[in-house]
Amino acid sequence: MEISEEPVIVNSSRLKSVVWNDFDRVKKATFTRVEADCIEIYQKKQKVYEVLDKLSGKISLSADMLSANEDSGYFSLIPHFIDDDWQLKKKTLSFIKVNPSHIGDVLSEVIMMNLMDWDIDRKLFSRTCDTNIIKLMVQDVLEALSEVIHKISKSIRYCRSSRATEEKFNEVAQIVGVDGNNCLSHDNPLCWNSTYFMLEAALRYKDAFSLLQEQDPLYKICSSEVEWSRASVITSYLKLFFEVTNVFIGTKYSTANIYFHEICDIHLRLIEWCQNTDAYVSSMALKMKTKFDEYWKNCSLALAVAVILDPWFKMKLVEYYYPQIYDSSSTDCMDIVSNFMKAHYNGHATCSPLDSHNHGLAC
Repeated sequence: MEISEEPVIVNSSRLKSVVWNDFDRVKKATFTRVEADCIEIYQKKQKVYEVLDKLSGKISLSADMLSANEDSGYFSLIPHFIDDDWQLKKKTLSFIKVNPSHIGDVLSEVIMMNLMDWDIDRKLFSRTCDTNIIKLMVQDVLEALSEVIHKISKSIRYCRSSRATEEKFNEVAQIVGVDGNNCLSHDNPLCWNSTYFMLEAALRYKDAFSLLQEQDPLYKICSSEVEWSRASVITSYLKLFFEVTNVFIGTKYSTANIYFHEICDIHLRLIEWCQNTDAYVSSMALKMKTKFDEYWKNCSLALAVAVILDPWFKMKLVEYYYPQIYDSSSTDCMDIVSNFMKAHYNGHATCSPLDSHNHGLAC
């Protein structure tokens, strides 16, 4: 069968006719339809307003940032509350496009505006914000390992540059005893978890890369043993961040009580990482811990109170983690949490309409 090399001539008039005919079949929005949609949206908003207005309990807000790309993202504000049937509910109050670089200013402005618009400022119990600290620490990890990541990424691309090279790599992989089911993958600069997946897979093939460099004179970008060792350590860091992030993302109701034990695990691992014998690794861990310590100073008390109020845990998790984190100062730190809870409980009991029933129950 011969394929003609002559250009295909398109009748522009016919093409315009087809396009406009398709456009005509599109359902047009009439004034009546737009008006009905606006009324429907208003009625739905009014129903949410009535639910929140009649709510006798408190509201916990979660503020989340979803990244679309490097220059834009979406900010959502969601209240979580217990209804009259003792069911945990949530509603979306705000979902707007924002510039990630301005998120700090946007957070306070949007939250305050929504609290006033929905008249729930007096019902606010807690606020849970996006755990941006994890993203900041991941950036430190990727920056510290940028040269090694670049070499590994180029190595994967080289091994997939041609069928002959790919077959040669598969041969050396079999020689070193690597399972052929572990597929190499490229990273996406916009998704740090893809870099984690790439490093995790590449580490399984590190002996294959080394053997390929011995047998292929054109392949000269294999990482050294020291670089592979550092990649292995740092991949374990990314694994922890990936697992913690999945816990937060996979939770239907992202209220403050779910964060404490995950954040404490990160805290303990950072203490351990800072003691690494490799100065390169320990200095990177120290840089991460400096940022984490600032976050912990501002949020640890609120996270501890939130987990204590969770009937599944109460004081158990605080009593488990604080001795490991604070060592000999743990008793004093737990007293601070306890006193903070008592003060806020007494303040809440005094202002509560049920104060007459709770008289004498304040801690």
